[in-house]
Amino acid sequence: VRVPPITANDALTLFVERAERGHPEFKLTPAKRSRIEAIVAQLDYLPLAIELAAARMSMLNLEQIESRLASRFRLLRRRGLGVDDRQGNMYSAIAWSWDLLEPVERLALAQCAVFHGGFTLVDAEAILDVSAIDADLWLEEVLGSLVDKTLVRRWATPGGRHRFGLYESIRAFASEKLADPKTLTDSEGRPLTGPLAREALERRHISHFSGWGTTTAIDRLDVHGGPDLYRALEEQIENLEAALDLALTGGQSRDAAHLVRALCAIYYNR
Repeated sequence: VRVPPITANDALTLFVERAERGHPEFKLTPAKRSRIEAIVAQLDYLPLAIELAAARMSMLNLEQIESRLASRFRLLRRRGLGVDDRQGNMYSAIAWSWDLLEPVERLALAQCAVFHGGFTLVDAEAILDVSAIDADLWLEEVLGSLVDKTLVRRWATPGGRHRFGLYESIRAFASEKLADPKTLTDSEGRPLTGPLAREALERRHISHFSGWGTTTAIDRLDVHGGPDLYRALEEQIENLEAALDLALTGGQSRDAAHLVRALCAIYYNR
C-alpha cells in the first residue's frame, strides 16, 4: 500500500498540535508559521518525522530545530518507556524497511543517494549499477519495486516526463549506507566493491550530467523542440550543481567546463 506524504496544511496542523502537547505555552504566530512551513517541507511532509521534530519543542525553539535538521537522525528520535523503536526513531523506522529489501534493492537504493533533486530512468540507467547482483535485471524493475515500497518517489513533471527521487530522510540514510561498502552485499552476502563504490558512482554521475553542457546539447536548445529540452535541462539543475562540485573537487576540468555551460544556459534563459 503506497502511503504518500500528507498535505502542507495537514503537516502544519500536525506540527502545531504535537508542539502544543509538549509545550502548552506555544502559540502560532505568522512568523512561527513561516518557520514551521519550512521545517515540515524539509521533512518531506512525513508524519513520523514531523511528530518527532515537534516533540523537541519542549526543549528547543523553531530556529534550533531547523538548524539541527542537518543531523536529522539525532533530532528525529524519541525516548521513553513503551515506545516502539520503529515509532520513536526515524533512523530505525527506515532501517526496518531497509532490512526487508532484497540485496539488489538495497544496492539500488543506496546508489540513488548520488542524485539531487530527482532523476529520470535514463539517468538511472546511465549511473546506477546492480550488475554484480543480477546482470540480467532491468533497472526499471528494481526502481518500480522501490516505488511500490514507498522508498523511492515517482512523479510526473509539467512536461509529462516521469522523475524519481528520495525523501530527504531516506536519502540521508541511503548515503550513509553508500559510504560504508560493508553494508552492501551480493546475494551470497559478500561486500560489493570496484565500480559499485561511491567514487566510481560519482564519476559516472559527473560524466553523465556533463553531457548536458556539450556543444551538441547546447546547440539543440535553439532548434525545434528547444523549449521542451530546456525544461528538461532545468529540471536537472540540482544534479548539475552537485556534479560541478564533484568535478571541481576531483580536478575534472573538462567536465566542469561542460557543467558550467549547462548551468549558464539555464540561468541565461530564465
